[in-house]
Amino acid sequence: MNRYGAMARSHWARWLPQRYATITDPDSFFSALGLETARQIDELSTELAGDDQPGEGYLAKAGRLTRGRARPRGDQPAAGGQQPAGHRGAQPPAVAEVNAEQEELAQDT
Repeated sequence: MNRYGAMARSHWARWLPQRYATITDPDSFFSALGLETARQIDELSTELAGDDQPGEGYLAKAGRLTRGRARPRGDQPAAGGQQPAGHRGAQPPAVAEVNAEQEELAQDT
């Protein structure tokens, strides 16, 4: 199982335990899900990296390809490659809000 399958499995086990319990073969399910996710990330990475640019040097191309791979994995913000000041290491507000809601739901059950 690749990292995407493991991430999905962990998420489902924690936040969707009833749905997770209905999966008859979690290893196969999350392995397949991880492979499909990796395929989609590779496809999107190629699209985001774009075509070679005229006169593009080695370092510029390496940077463009690295950014193309990092964005769909969530390793890098979409705009400018840097997070806004004061947000380094912090989760985006939307993620923090979702996590808080999920924590509340988990405590209610």
